[in-house]
Amino acid sequence: MNCLLRSLALLLMLAVSTAWAESARMPLRPAFDAEQRAWLKEHGLKSVLNFYGTADLGSIAYESEAMEGMILDEELILEIVRPGTGDPLPDGEVGEVVITTLNPDYPLIRFATGDLSAVLPGISPCGRTNVRIRGWLGRADQTTKVRGIPRVQVFTPTDPSRTGAIANVGIGGMKPGVLASALMDRYRIFTVAINTAGVTGVRVTPQLFTTTAELDALVRAITELARG
Repeated sequence: MNCLLRSLALLLMLAVSTAWAESARMPLRPAFDAEQRAWLKEHGLKSVLNFYGTADLGSIAYESEAMEGMILDEELILEIVRPGTGDPLPDGEVGEVVITTLNPDYPLIRFATGDLSAVLPGISPCGRTNVRIRGWLGRADQTTKVRGIPRVQVFTPTDPSRTGAIANVGIGGMKPGVLASALMDRYRIFTVAINTAGVTGVRVTPQLFTTTAELDALVRAITELARG
């Protein structure tokens, strides 16, 4: 609750501060990063900590001064599961955050948040002993559908900090291994099947020597496979 109150106080401070105009130059992100923390400290905030929560559950986890992951709220029961199946995942593996709260006013049993995270091993250096998570890592259903081509889904994250020179594309109803084999056997296109938390497709890694004609061939192949 203190983290929530701190965040509300911060919003009020920014709203009335004469530095509001300058704050407009600070880029907005899902959580405060090093640049934003530095800006806020320069403008009088001694400590800047993130917390993670949802509209249904309120606060789920929070940072401490140790700045090593987020500590789960003591009144919650956490599970990290494989999206779409609900199968529990081992500590350290990224999956969907599922929460149980026995709050008598608003109990929720195995509430699937749709968010991705992972459990951090050990306890926080700050001394708190409850479970820690890596924080918010994206959405389990963060996919982009391609207009005009049925069943095709692009799984490449939209968060700039999690993108690179790779992409992942899948076809609904087709297992990644089957798709990778079809691309190789029928079109001589090499891809890597990926079947993990929130991502069920093939990884495509263009190189500097990859031509636009070869990329067009991949698009045609995916289109033909998706349309059957």
